[in-house]
Amino acid sequence: MLRFVSPRCLVTYYRSMLIDDAGEFIDRGDAKRKLPAHQVTYKVMNEALEQYKLALRQARQSTQTTPKERARIFQKLMETSTRSSMLAPKPKNRTEHAREAQVYGDASLKASVESGDQCMTAQVEFMLACVAVWSMHLQNISGKSTDAESKVRLDLENALIKLKRYPELKIRLYEEQRKVYLGYLSDQSCS
Repeated sequence: MLRFVSPRCLVTYYRSMLIDDAGEFIDRGDAKRKLPAHQVTYKVMNEALEQYKLALRQARQSTQTTPKERARIFQKLMETSTRSSMLAPKPKNRTEHAREAQVYGDASLKASVESGDQCMTAQVEFMLACVAVWSMHLQNISGKSTDAESKVRLDLENALIKLKRYPELKIRLYEEQRKVYLGYLSDQSCS
């Protein structure tokens, strides 16, 4: 029987599983990402990315790091790279960060599958679908539009359906995130 575990408990649990140095870097990166919205800038997101990269380096050096721990760090890198892409002042930086988000997302997916945690895998697949929507948005505003828009929409919808299998997740938050990302497909300006 599954029981609800608060996100705060999960965060504490995952941090305690990581080696101390990686956990400290993760805390620093998280602190940057949790600033009030008006304080979150491109520079701040890049500082958070650097902290997560240091955490990944530390985790890779430890033989005790599990696939689940690696998946979490890669997931933070994916989410932060996506946010950096959204805040980047130059189109080139936006595209580079979106590509990085995809690479980190693929690594997170591989590690989460390796860990056997199907709920985590579904969450990573959802975020990867969001990254694909954002990348499509960037292509659209740069005039490099493709016919793949319906595919990324469908992938995002299917990823949300998968998440609904896990009652411990707050699906409303994922539904709101889906709306935000789908809005990028209808908005041809860059936010």
